Amino acid sequence: DITASYNLIVGKRSNGKSYACLYKGLERYFNEGKQIAYIRRWRDDITGANGHTLFDMFVHNGKGENVIEKLSNGLYNNVYCYSGRYYMVKEDPSGKQIKQDKPFCYAFSINSSEHYKSNSYPFIGTIIFDEFIPMQGIGLPDEFSLFMNLLSTIIRDPSRTDILLFMVANTVNWDSPYFAEFGINNVRNMKQGTIDYYVYGNSPCSLAIEYCEDNRDKESKQNDRYFAFDSPTLKMITEGTWEMSIYPHCPCYYGNKNVIYRYFVQYN
Repeated sequence: DITASYNLIVGKRSNGKSYACLYKGLERYFNEGKQIAYIRRWRDDITGANGHTLFDMFVHNGKGENVIEKLSNGLYNNVYCYSGRYYMVKEDPSGKQIKQDKPFCYAFSINSSEHYKSNSYPFIGTIIFDEFIPMQGIGLPDEFSLFMNLLSTIIRDPSRTDILLFMVANTVNWDSPYFAEFGINNVRNMKQGTIDYYVYGNSPCSLAIEYCEDNRDKESKQNDRYFAFDSPTLKMITEGTWEMSIYPHCPCYYGNKNVIYRYFVQYN
């Protein structure tokens, strides 16, 4: 059961984190009618090929199974993307498509958050912020505030309590501003396979962070043969080790007039 207001999931690359969250969102959509909000930092991450392929893994999952068809009980078997909106589609063998009228998922980017403020999203029930930890600490100025404002746009009704919110990232940088803003002070010492739980005074707000273990079976680890070198930076890919903690770093800073965030970047 997922009871926390915020659910942070960190771990090795290609460990199924995003897939699991999107799958949960699809389940809620088909069972409860709750739409999905998919959030990325940059608009480029939700447009063009990056946006159009988001649900491809549920249409062709590599095992000959169409997950969309299965979850919809045969009602749909494909996904159509247009202008940051995703629609369920029934496609016949000839390629003819029948598209649903309303989207089941909306894509948002934090750097374009100002453009969403005049819209309303009363049926969104699952929010997924993918890749919330930026590579090498390169994020947006005052990003936490921008993210919170985007959430307030999506969760406009103050009486809503049905939102399921996931934040997903690879283990690239334990010095993320999100950890500092959320008051997560133990992430560096967490062990794989554990979950830490945070509460905030008398507020109903709560947060769970999972440092997920490698859940791939032996057969699905065949591509590790391409990452078997001695470079310690590859341990994030093969083992889920925090990338920034395994080579020398120097401090770097950026901020705005109200707050300065601390980051670490690799020596060039």
